[in-house]
Amino acid sequence: MRKLATSSIILFFIMIVVVGCSGGASQSSKDGEITLTASSPIFESAAHSKGMIAWAEELEKRTAGKVKVDISFGGVTLDAASTLEGLGDGVVDVAFISSAYNPSQTTLSNALQPIFLDDLAVNGLEVQTHLWETVPELKEEWRQHNVEPVAWFNGSNNILMSNFEFDKLEDLKGKKIRGIGEADSIAMKNLGGIPVSISSGDAYGAVEKGTVDVVPFPPYALVSNKMAEVSKQVTDFRHNGAFLWVGIAFNSDVYNSLPDDVKQVIEDINIIPAEVEGKAYYDDAMAGLKLAREEGARIVQLSPEESARWKEAINPPSVWEPAIKAAEEAGYKDVREIIEEASKMLEEIAKKNSNKTLVEQFLELEEKGEI
Repeated sequence: MRKLATSSIILFFIMIVVVGCSGGASQSSKDGEITLTASSPIFESAAHSKGMIAWAEELEKRTAGKVKVDISFGGVTLDAASTLEGLGDGVVDVAFISSAYNPSQTTLSNALQPIFLDDLAVNGLEVQTHLWETVPELKEEWRQHNVEPVAWFNGSNNILMSNFEFDKLEDLKGKKIRGIGEADSIAMKNLGGIPVSISSGDAYGAVEKGTVDVVPFPPYALVSNKMAEVSKQVTDFRHNGAFLWVGIAFNSDVYNSLPDDVKQVIEDINIIPAEVEGKAYYDDAMAGLKLAREEGARIVQLSPEESARWKEAINPPSVWEPAIKAAEEAGYKDVREIIEEASKMLEEIAKKNSNKTLVEQFLELEEKGEI
C-alpha cells in the first residue's frame, strides 16, 4: 500500500508538471470559453493602450464571448525589458510588444525603421505593412522567440518636452536628454545632448527634479504621463518619426492552440488597434497640448529652415548604421537595400499626404479659437 501510495503521489506531480508545461490558451471552467492573460508595460490611458483594449473587446464580441482577454497595464506583470522573454516563456498569453524594448533580440525589426525622417504616426503604417508582407525574415525573427505578432500599431512620433525654454539647436548642447535604445541615444547625442536612459514611468519625476532636462515623447504623454505639468516648453522639430514595430503578439504555443475560427477572427481584426490608436493619438495630442498651454508651457514648432538644421545634425543614416550592422552581423541579407527602399517609400507617401504635424494643427486651431 505504501508503494502504491508513493507511486500515486509521484504520478500526481508528474501530471501537474505536464499540464503546467503544456502551453496553450488558458481555459476557464465553462465549456469552450478561453481566457487569455495579457500584459502591457505602458499606462492604460496611453493611445496605444486604447487600441489594445478595443482589440480585446472586439475579439470577445466577434467570438460571442468565447474568448476574453484580461490585460494588466503599467508593467505590473512584465516590464518593458522582460516582455519579449516573458511572453515567449508563457508568463502571459498576449503582450504589447516593441522592437525598441529588445533591439539586440529583434535586430532586423530594429534596423528596418526609417526614423527621424517624416511623420511615422500618419505615414508609417503603410511602409511597415509593406515590409511585413514582403520580408518573411521579419516574421521568423519574432517566431524564434516563440512569439507571434498579430497586429501592428501606426508608427510613432516624438516631440520634445523640456524643463527649460529654447529657440535654436545650440541651446540643447550639454542638456541631459532621454534616449531610448541605441538609435534614439545617437540622435540625441548628435543634437548636442547627453543621452540618459530612463523608463517612461520615471520621466515625469526626472524632468521635475532636473535629473533629465528633455524627454522626447509622443504628444499624448502630455496627458497619459502628466508631462504637461512639468514641461516648460513643448517643441515640434518636424522630422520626429520615432518608432515602428510596436504591436500586439501572442505566445506562439498559445496562438497555435487556438481554434481555427478564433484565429480567423484575430486576422480579421488586425487593423483595429491601429485605427483606434490613430484617433486616440490625435485626440490625446490635442488635449495634451491644450493642457500644456493651460499649465503655462511654451509650444514651439521649428521653422522649416531650423528643422532642416536639426535633421542635418541628427543625420538619420548615422543613427541607423549601428542597427543595420547588427542585423547584418546576425546574418540578415540586403538590409541596407531594404531600409533604403523603405525610406524612399516613406518620402513618397509623405509627399502625397502632405499632412501638417500635430503641433501645427493645434496652433492653427488655437489661433482660430477652436480648441
